[in-house]
Amino acid sequence: MITFKSEEDFIKMSKAGRAVKNLHEEIYNHAKEGVSLKELDLLAKNIIKASGCSSNFFEYRGYPSYICASPNNVIVHGIPTDYILKEGDILSIDAGAIFEGLHADAAVTYGIGEISDEAQKLLNTTSLALSEAIKLVQEGQALGTIGHKIKSIGEKNSYGVVREYIGHGI
Repeated sequence: MITFKSEEDFIKMSKAGRAVKNLHEEIYNHAKEGVSLKELDLLAKNIIKASGCSSNFFEYRGYPSYICASPNNVIVHGIPTDYILKEGDILSIDAGAIFEGLHADAAVTYGIGEISDEAQKLLNTTSLALSEAIKLVQEGQALGTIGHKIKSIGEKNSYGVVREYIGHGI
């Protein structure tokens, strides 16, 4: 269920959001060839704890990690493993933080070193879809309109949306 948030709630969500932003910035700096997904998970754990937040992934329904790490053909919610990143990989990191009961969450996909033209097209398309969707965000805007924009941009570029993994109220 999606609930309306107070101004105080937004302040708490902002603190959690800053933790997630910092986490993604550090992941970007560390997600290089030769680094394992478990190393990135440990980095995420340390960043979340140092921020005064907790992870909204770790131990949620038994989930063993602080991030979801999905390399290459793993669509979403991959569990960090000993997999070592290689030049040309693409890696999606989903991360979240909780501050005083309020959540923030973001997923970002990174290219590891030089990536293929096809992988770059995917990253460019998702970036365009996000920026165009953000332009539509305003009070009273139907979420379906925003979702339709994302879907349309993806389909125009020969991509689809995995419907089972869209939207959760954050």
